Amino acid sequence: MSPQEYWESPGVGYELSKKAHFITSLHLLNSCSLLAKLSDFVNLQELTLQCIYEQSCEYTESLTSANIPILRDLAKLKFRCKHDYNLEYLTNLIDNSVGKLRKITIEGSRIKDARRCNLLIYTIANKCPNLKSCSIPVSRTDPQLDRLLEACEHLKDLKLCAVPDTLNDDNSDILLYQLLSHTPTRLRRLDFVDWKFSIYSWEFFLKTQSKTLLQRICYYWNENSKIANPSEEFLKVCQQKKKDGLLATYKGIDS
Repeated sequence: MSPQEYWESPGVGYELSKKAHFITSLHLLNSCSLLAKLSDFVNLQELTLQCIYEQSCEYTESLTSANIPILRDLAKLKFRCKHDYNLEYLTNLIDNSVGKLRKITIEGSRIKDARRCNLLIYTIANKCPNLKSCSIPVSRTDPQLDRLLEACEHLKDLKLCAVPDTLNDDNSDILLYQLLSHTPTRLRRLDFVDWKFSIYSWEFFLKTQSKTLLQRICYYWNENSKIANPSEEFLKVCQQKKKDGLLATYKGIDS
């Protein structure tokens, strides 16, 4: 379906637009084009968009070119995408929110503007004081997470997905030490995806966090990622820490 057909009768976009003012929860599959019309949904409280196309879908440009709406009641934002996309639109959407966001999920490894990861973090820290659940991409080489950890003190669930924004293959131990220094007291679950840690820092982190109220730590790696899978030695440590009760699970995933 062409963009013109999508927004004309009897297209899906046309029917949704007619009812936009009455819609508070919007769950979309493979409908990136609707991001260009979000300003019509002034009462939206929950937005979920999942696009499973491996290749860039027909409406990818709407992620950057659409006018950024002000959704004053938006409390939940969930975006999962398998094709290339930009963080710019999502960052600006959060920046235009008015502090009611409690849940943010941005998942998809094919980010075109990976250097904007830290801008995303700063925006969430500044605009989302009531955030309780967060799953976001984070720069693998320069994970400036401490600002968010300090500002979002109500966080209960945190999922950090590493993004290889440079060719540098050094480990990301700095992320662990940021977490040790600034872990929110209410945090109960912490997930790592595609991170490379030294064995010493990983063991130290797990041992130290065992003395906090954090209940569940998980480690995942994307088996189809360009990032190298964890070493056998690292996985042996994970196996032992799981036996010791310090690590809830560790496994490869396909995402």
